[in-house]
Amino acid sequence: MIVPRIKGIDQSWAAQLIQYNEQSRLELLRELGERPEGGTQLLYAMLADHCHDLGLLHYAIGSSIKQVRDSFANAAQAFLHVFELRGTQPNFDVTLVKLRPVSPSLSEMDDPENAANAQSTKVSSGPLRQRDRSDDSLTNSRTGLRAMYLALTVDQPDLARKIAKMVFDPSNATYIGPDSVVCTVNEQHLAYGLKLYLLEDPINAELQLRMIENEEPSVNHQATMIKALIDQNPQAFLSALNELLSDHRQQAESDTRGLEWFVSVPGLGLSAAALLAGIDGLESLPDENIYLPLSLLQSMNEADRE
Repeated sequence: MIVPRIKGIDQSWAAQLIQYNEQSRLELLRELGERPEGGTQLLYAMLADHCHDLGLLHYAIGSSIKQVRDSFANAAQAFLHVFELRGTQPNFDVTLVKLRPVSPSLSEMDDPENAANAQSTKVSSGPLRQRDRSDDSLTNSRTGLRAMYLALTVDQPDLARKIAKMVFDPSNATYIGPDSVVCTVNEQHLAYGLKLYLLEDPINAELQLRMIENEEPSVNHQATMIKALIDQNPQAFLSALNELLSDHRQQAESDTRGLEWFVSVPGLGLSAAALLAGIDGLESLPDENIYLPLSLLQSMNEADRE
């Protein structure tokens, strides 16, 4: 009998979502296989998201650790293809709509009905991006950060470094901003910090981490952990990891939690990086935290035995 790892999860809802993601994954693989010229960036991005969600769902409902690892590994590999295909995806057809209030004339004010109509808005619209340019948003730094974490989690540091080499945002990227739903400025610096750490450039990695402003606790905790990896400081790493997991738990146990809160992917990825670095003093990793399943960091052979 499968026992859910995440308390209170709706098993029926999770099963339906797994079925949807698995069916979508198979359809995408079939479509990719039917393209002799290779898949498109968008198809691989969709495939990566479905595999990522499958890993989270399988973990939550109590599936085998191997099944979770396989899903995360497939997601990381798909993300690699997304970054390899940078510059091949045409800009998405996005239209910017501006609403301009209209003030009623004095004559319209005499008639309440006309006045109400006149207080409506005029709409002007136009393309937000030039259609002859390629899209860069699919390879934004937040996506790169997630891809590197997933690769590290499934014990594929070489894959993480391959992805790291391709993580960057154009200087004029319109999707980067302080409150962007795609990638914030802080997330960009964090991704660059991890990228440079993996590519053995600690000086510039620290420079990127120092540019992070104190607005996003999760980002700050991750930045502290990467800095601790650079400094080989296990105490600072563990302290920041525990704070990251504490914040994660609060979010995960709220009423608005989403799939991403089933597992702390940043916590797993950075814990894997710490173990890979062989830092002494990490014997006290929080191995009983439900949101940090360290069994995922075991070798594939060990996971196969579960």
